[in-house]
Amino acid sequence: MREPRQWRLTKNLEGGIVSLGLAMTQHPIEKLMAQFALFAENTFRSPRATRFDPGKILTAIGIFLKFNSSLYSAQPLEDAFSKHFGSKSLFGPAMTDGEYPVTTRVAVTSATNFGQTPCIISNYNYPNLVNAGRQEDLDLDMTVSQAARATSAAPWYLPPFIKNKVDYWDGAVSANCPARTAYLETQKLWPGDSAPIDMLLSIGTGTQNGEKPPRTNRNSTPGAWGFLATAKNMLERQVDSKEGWNEFRNVSSPTTIRDRLHRLDPPLGTDKKIELDDYKKIDDMIEAVEQHLGPGGPGRGDLLSIANRLIANVFFFERKEVKENVEYKIVDGYIKCRFEHGNLAVRKLLQKVTGFFYTASFQNIQDGGNAVGVVWSRIEEGQPVTVMTHGVEVVRIPHTMREPIGGGRQHLIAVEFKGFEGKIPISGFPCTLPDLIHRSSQKWLQ
Repeated sequence: MREPRQWRLTKNLEGGIVSLGLAMTQHPIEKLMAQFALFAENTFRSPRATRFDPGKILTAIGIFLKFNSSLYSAQPLEDAFSKHFGSKSLFGPAMTDGEYPVTTRVAVTSATNFGQTPCIISNYNYPNLVNAGRQEDLDLDMTVSQAARATSAAPWYLPPFIKNKVDYWDGAVSANCPARTAYLETQKLWPGDSAPIDMLLSIGTGTQNGEKPPRTNRNSTPGAWGFLATAKNMLERQVDSKEGWNEFRNVSSPTTIRDRLHRLDPPLGTDKKIELDDYKKIDDMIEAVEQHLGPGGPGRGDLLSIANRLIANVFFFERKEVKENVEYKIVDGYIKCRFEHGNLAVRKLLQKVTGFFYTASFQNIQDGGNAVGVVWSRIEEGQPVTVMTHGVEVVRIPHTMREPIGGGRQHLIAVEFKGFEGKIPISGFPCTLPDLIHRSSQKWLQ
């Protein structure tokens, strides 16, 4: 249960870059947004032919005949990535700016073989499987900047990224809405039901009106023709990311996790389709999103609900001891926090918390246990929320759960926040005590 299941898998050009920045540099989101805007401007400011210039037609012919590989050169983007990410390895050795090891798992999607073969580039191993993207020689492994380049090689716009004689294309070709891919990754990391997801959040690129291109068969044309089909398919999937989410949310996902699947995809407030290389529209898109999700906006309630659920997952239960007598199975342990001990963020977080609560029920208490008839007990009443350990302030709230022998109740520890109605499950809950005991005995790989 202690395993910090902080994990991101993203795709589209912007999503992969920002997620790599969040996970591997720990920079604040404001800095990453500004950096992304700079990436876009440097990359798309100088095409090989202007948008309305006849030279663009010649460039397209050149791409088809392979005289050129893209409308834009990748060199400005590669230089910017190298400057921003440095030479940090994507796997293992990567450190934050404060020289603390990176523990957040992050994966980005890409595609090889002219975009015909989906692949995942990640910074973690699997417990029971081989990570096909890893190399025996560390010098051949992906760096963070190379992973960013591989996941952002949008066909037509940018050339593929080549490493170890493999061509990497933008993952939008095969998984522009990678929710299903992300869920399948969790099954590889935590096989079976050993650690069901707390929450899966899909963040779209913003809904916009625009003509939907006709669908093509991505496997029908090889070679140069296949490249053009790849580019076309990428654009189709950009439009179809909502369709992909709906299919996963309502059809292919297990019914037991659907209440934990969430999506944010605010409208961009324009009737004209925004092209992938139109970097001048970034400020307009930010303004449209802020109007929708900002204070008083129609999407504000959904945003706050999702944010509070994510924050609640920062807390987890660590088993200390399991006891059993003729009547009960008893689990003693502590509620803890995944933030660094003594961190200012922990104090700010605890100021937001009004209390921790516990219930056990045969009812379905998947969604916060707010069903009629559920009886809550306050956990930390009369107990210190933090203790001093080796001179450092640590969140540690003792709690005991009991289950009658042969019982099968769902147990739920939840947190309540100021200004938010309802109680939200902490990480790993609800669950039965046998499941809790099983998970807490697992060994996890970084």
